[in-house]
Amino acid sequence: MLQVPLTIAIALIGLALLLRFFLHWRQIRRGSPARLVLLSRYALLGLFILIGFRLVSLHQIDMVLYSSPVRINWLIEGVICLAVAGSAIFYARAKTPQT
Repeated sequence: MLQVPLTIAIALIGLALLLRFFLHWRQIRRGSPARLVLLSRYALLGLFILIGFRLVSLHQIDMVLYSSPVRINWLIEGVICLAVAGSAIFYARAKTPQT
């Protein structure tokens, strides 16, 4: 009974974070390492949103996340991990002095 309001609340928080991410992204100048930090932080927040959806365990969301041979939650987690790892690699490259 409490699952539907929790799911809606998590979805609204996720949408608000996505909007805030895009607003921050536009404010940071192109090519700045701060964009990489921003990307990794919001990617991890996205992972918390996904974990929230999995904890609520609403049947309709479970069907979307777990029904196909390649599970959607695995795909989302993989993309988030690649975004964080890629940001870390590019950030390290941007911070090392060029010889």
